[in-house]
Amino acid sequence: MSFIVRELQFRDFEGIVQICRELMSPSFHWPKEKIWGQLEDTTTKTFVAVQDPEVLAFVSLMELGPAVEIPVLGTAKKYQHQGVMKALLSQVFAAQYASRELWLEVHENNEQARNLYRTLGFVESGRRENYYQDSAAAILCNLFPKKN
Repeated sequence: MSFIVRELQFRDFEGIVQICRELMSPSFHWPKEKIWGQLEDTTTKTFVAVQDPEVLAFVSLMELGPAVEIPVLGTAKKYQHQGVMKALLSQVFAAQYASRELWLEVHENNEQARNLYRTLGFVESGRRENYYQDSAAAILCNLFPKKN
């Protein structure tokens, strides 16, 4: 599957909203207003995987001093399990964040996401109990910069 990875453009907003609607669940709740807030935040950059004009996947990264947090990411359901998110994250990390520590949280029952993060080098470093609406824990993950 071919697509391009680029920084978010205004025309991508509705595609991201659509992905978030598709994924809405007790473990993923990002309404339109919350997405817009992320996009307006000057400490946050959002990248998309696109086959113009369609947004296949997106990831937002928030600058937190020496580290970067991933507050939200998602793949359109019809493009899941096709390597889109892995390629998006790999390209963005290598091009923009190779020297930075990355943080994210994942629902304890989302084994596919946890496995993806492990293949990218993330280490599970903690838990936040009763974090999600369904009372499940959030697994805290870190990706440390490679030492030369």
